[in-house]
Amino acid sequence: MKSPPRTIRIAWYRSEDGVPGIHLPPALWDMVCTAVERHGGALPQDVIATYMDALIRMNTKVRPADCAPINLEWLIYGDDDGEEPQAVLAFRDDAVATIARRWDTSEEKVYEVIADSLLQSINEQYEMSCLS
Repeated sequence: MKSPPRTIRIAWYRSEDGVPGIHLPPALWDMVCTAVERHGGALPQDVIATYMDALIRMNTKVRPADCAPINLEWLIYGDDDGEEPQAVLAFRDDAVATIARRWDTSEEKVYEVIADSLLQSINEQYEMSCLS
């Protein structure tokens, strides 16, 4: 199904050094920051990191002997240079491949599940924050 124009979406990309990441464009990052601010003021990065950790654990089917944490890194742009704030959540050190092994699925499915689930959660939390 094709998304209608102007629909906010989460886009995956690869950095110059090949690291996959989720790009949260200004409108979506603003939704995240607004919802988090209305719910108590934690850092948006911490809220999404907690959500990602829960999503990864919830979908884990194969428990490796070494269950090291997934290496995620935040890159925030625009706060200091007058541009609209936006963010990238980078999945370092073969994180997507590690998640795929734990979920017993393909990397493509990991990309799809993470993007869809994160976007749905952001939309729900934003809508709830507007009602309070």
